[in-house]
Amino acid sequence: MTSCRLHEQLFSSKHCMNNLNIVRYYFIKSLTVVMESQVIGWLSNHNKLGLASNLIILKHRKSSFSTSPERLKYIRQQIGGSVLIQPILLLDYISVGVIIILHGIRIWLRERKSKRTIILQSRNLHHAFCLLMLSRLPRVKVVCEIRGTTVELVSYAKTNNILKALKHKVVIRLYSIFEKHVLAQAHAVILVSHSMKEHFIKKYPKLSLDRVYVIPGAVNEDIFFYDPETTRQEKRQNNLEGRKIIVYSGGIDLPWQIPQKIIQLFKSLHALDSSYFLLILTRTPELGTKMLREADIAFTDFKVDFVKHDKLNRYLNMADVSLLLRGNNPTNHQASPTKFAEYILAGLPCILTAWIGDYSRMSKKMQLGYVLENLAFSTEQIQNLHLWIIQYIENDYLPARQRLSETGLKLLSKSVYNSFIIEMLQQDAPMKQESIV
Repeated sequence: MTSCRLHEQLFSSKHCMNNLNIVRYYFIKSLTVVMESQVIGWLSNHNKLGLASNLIILKHRKSSFSTSPERLKYIRQQIGGSVLIQPILLLDYISVGVIIILHGIRIWLRERKSKRTIILQSRNLHHAFCLLMLSRLPRVKVVCEIRGTTVELVSYAKTNNILKALKHKVVIRLYSIFEKHVLAQAHAVILVSHSMKEHFIKKYPKLSLDRVYVIPGAVNEDIFFYDPETTRQEKRQNNLEGRKIIVYSGGIDLPWQIPQKIIQLFKSLHALDSSYFLLILTRTPELGTKMLREADIAFTDFKVDFVKHDKLNRYLNMADVSLLLRGNNPTNHQASPTKFAEYILAGLPCILTAWIGDYSRMSKKMQLGYVLENLAFSTEQIQNLHLWIIQYIENDYLPARQRLSETGLKLLSKSVYNSFIIEMLQQDAPMKQESIV
């Protein structure tokens, strides 16, 4: 499908039919697997509630994500609107900013006679900053989702390379400007954790953040849920009855995912009890197998596999406990990993580190799992964790998993937040929101 035809679809007034007096255009940089499961998942839920969306994907020439007609057709069906692939030759801030502003102007010119409110939304601070230049136009509202604290992330990344250090300084300076203006001027800013909101309140004490809302990394409850029969079937089919299955779902190819700590923790537990079994669900199963074999873990004590998102729940149901380990750094202090929500809705207690956004506090307060105060894995720490796992499996297994799944449904499912988000987009005045922590 040509760019011209996509433009015709994007700006066709009949293509995006809403039950609300809103038209939404959502800007994203790429359509990775994570982006599709998060962004498309949310927009699909909103479409079912009457708010369709148009998606604008800024695709760099080196990007490898698929834009096949079948995939784009599926996405259009899910979001109820159109999909525009905008080729990007250069990734510098000026070139991308000009393209975004031109798109915004064209959208406003097309929609100015419809009398509908125009929502321009992005998950990128730079994009949102550029879109703010259009917020003075009638009926235009800019919404930004901040998934991480870029300034702190880059500041934390030390380098001895002079050119990289200079680039870091430029990024820190630019994103400090983007961040402050977006927080102050956007119609709404969506953060992933209350920890992140507390961070911005301390960082910008003079700014009013009454239009800043917290929507965690929630998941679809029709995909992630607990089913005792599935647990029994999967354990029997995989010959894992009687094994204590620990699952980690996520990447293992980047340093911040600390895969070696996952392996170290499992080996320490397995040394106490040989019935422990490690299940790793990742996009790089060959790498996972290589890591585990290099750590002298027997093939009979682990399984590494790649599972599509919609099939993941069966594997999570098969496990007994889950893992979410992260390093102690500023980025993780405000994070909201979607994996935690997937685990909890599947009824899996989570073994996690003490500095993961709201989730570490939630786990302590609501007994959602076991919080590790450090990653030293001392003998005493491992023994206490082992005793906790034994007690949970032997004394409270089915009731605990059911309770966890119900808690997840109340706090971490997308259905809890869908109506709130739509109302937030419609309202001119700030809305009140209670903390889930």
